[in-house]
Amino acid sequence: MAAIVTVEKNIPIPEESESWGNTKYPWLEMGIGDSFFQSPHGSEDQKACRTRMAGARANRRKEHGEDYVIAYVTENGIDGVRMWKTK
Repeated sequence: MAAIVTVEKNIPIPEESESWGNTKYPWLEMGIGDSFFQSPHGSEDQKACRTRMAGARANRRKEHGEDYVIAYVTENGIDGVRMWKTK
């Protein structure tokens, strides 16, 4: 049996919505040349971390016209990736 879904009207959107810039990456704080380090999450390896970040970069490029360079790095003994804003 299919679940019943009820359409509701006039439900206010919360002030802190992900679609309004509340993201896990510091996109809004970055200027050209700025960068951030991202370590792998959970059981993710460095390659999977880069793949995840490449997806995030593609979204920023498509939605905001920004561009970023991603590189494998090891910082303080932790393998991860660094992303620089270039456009």
